[in-house]
Amino acid sequence: MTPLLRMAMLVVAALTVSASAFAPSSLTLASTAGGVNPDGSETLVCDAEGPEAIGGVSETDRQAVARHLVGRGARTDILMAAAFGDAAAVARILDADPAAIRTTVSEGYFPMRDPRAGGTIYNWTLGWYKSAHEIAREFGHDAVLRLLLERSPADLQLAAACELGDETLVTQLVREHPGIAATLRDEDRRKIADAARNNRTTAVRLMLEAGWPPDARGQENATPLHWAGFHGNAEMARILLAHGAPIDVREDHHDGTPLHWTIYGSEHGWHCRTGDYVATAEALIAAGAQLPPLEMLKSGAPAVLDVVRRHSNASK
Repeated sequence: MTPLLRMAMLVVAALTVSASAFAPSSLTLASTAGGVNPDGSETLVCDAEGPEAIGGVSETDRQAVARHLVGRGARTDILMAAAFGDAAAVARILDADPAAIRTTVSEGYFPMRDPRAGGTIYNWTLGWYKSAHEIAREFGHDAVLRLLLERSPADLQLAAACELGDETLVTQLVREHPGIAATLRDEDRRKIADAARNNRTTAVRLMLEAGWPPDARGQENATPLHWAGFHGNAEMARILLAHGAPIDVREDHHDGTPLHWTIYGSEHGWHCRTGDYVATAEALIAAGAQLPPLEMLKSGAPAVLDVVRRHSNASK
């Protein structure tokens, strides 16, 4: 994240307080100066999408303020407690609400009030679709991660182990709980699509090996194979195809197939400069992907368009 973007995000997080558009449970005072509620507890800033606790102050230069406020009793959630490495806060949250262990940075837990908004600030400060387990690991809080795993039911332990890339724990859990993937909740089934969206190849592979469905839907109602194409992740695409991922399935936001997403991503994707879109397109076509009509190819990197044209001409 560039310094300019970081500063802009923090300014927005602070200024949104003045809108006074929060629910009664929201945190409403600027994070740069603690405020006191009638009950004596202090409060923190949140963005306009709801009580994200200290989401706007998770950058390193603001953590001292946020830690002080949390220490004085400010309300937070398990995601930020995991980011801080505050095991005591994590334990308190889970004692009060054991289901909080499943919280992720997602619209399910942080629904948007305004469909035109960008969603919770956690998307940018912690990461889209991240779990408390992933956040604890990424911030280097191993003790908190162990606590989270201990307090997680077996199905969530398995999901977390896959997301963390812990092959040993995945193998152990599958052995101890045969057929566990068949019991997954819908929100956990979609984790494979979220992992693919985040370009996490190892997580996707482990989930498939543990029994996750290769056709699960996530953001944009896209399958993991759509996201592999969008990222130009040929390795992920091959793994998904080997596990029976549907090839010509369409998502309902853009009516595109994985090959369509590969072509589009090669020019406009997040990894358009580094992804292997040619190899990804070749893998999809070799697996039987339907070729789009040449006259409909309005975007795409020249090398990828050449692949499609070559195969289209060869099929005539």
